[in-house]
Amino acid sequence: MTDISMTRDGISPLAIQADTHWDDDDRPLDWQGRVFGLVVHTTGSGLPASADGGHLLQLANEREQAAGVGVTNSQDPSMDQRRSIEAGRFEADLPPVLVRLWRERRPSHDDSLALLPGTRTANSCYVHVECVPCVYHAGGELVTGEGVEPMRPGLRFTEAQHATVAALAVDVARRNGWPANGGLWLFDLVGDIGARLSDLVATGQEHLAIALARQQGVTDVDELTNLLFFARHPEMGGRRIAPEEAALAQEWIDIRDTIVRPTLHRSSSEAVR
Repeated sequence: MTDISMTRDGISPLAIQADTHWDDDDRPLDWQGRVFGLVVHTTGSGLPASADGGHLLQLANEREQAAGVGVTNSQDPSMDQRRSIEAGRFEADLPPVLVRLWRERRPSHDDSLALLPGTRTANSCYVHVECVPCVYHAGGELVTGEGVEPMRPGLRFTEAQHATVAALAVDVARRNGWPANGGLWLFDLVGDIGARLSDLVATGQEHLAIALARQQGVTDVDELTNLLFFARHPEMGGRRIAPEEAALAQEWIDIRDTIVRPTLHRSSSEAVR
């Protein structure tokens, strides 16, 4: 790592810099220096022994746009997210269980492209990270690299890799001002455990997320509700719910009344026993 990586725009101070950076198409100007999110990919399934140290190598400046998501599938339009949505087949081209889960989690969004912040492609506003899995399937068997193990059974990456991606997410967030409206409220409120809290919410462990936030001193019902709500909806950037967004307003109330308040009530009851 060199001193220049600490000062240049679009360079992570956490990463080792490649000798030559990939340089192709720049992002739209509106997304240079303010990327919206991080996409984590799995790559190099035949190299599990390389997944040992959680090292981070930066191959391109963040101002570059990589075609990492939604690449056109000309052979099968149903496998192409954009073409499927634009043809009005978003639900028809998905398994029923995914449609049900989508509607339960995102009742106010017509399709996945509606999550994007004013752009029709995730590539223009997301940074891509490639992770080498420490396990993979070949010939009907599970292959594990010597001396490396996944963080938990059923996962594909080591604990060091998970920690590195979480640290990178915080780094990218701080350098790009996530969210744009209201400052880094999540990190300011709960410190460096913000990434862990978001992960708990994303995996449906919202009661544990509440417990984690309370350990950091967050005890107000409305603040806890905001934490869960905006962790579910990072695309909102912490902004207020607009008057016309009735479904989102109802979701916020449901989180407060069916998750936060009951959890706090159970905790209080257990404390006095």
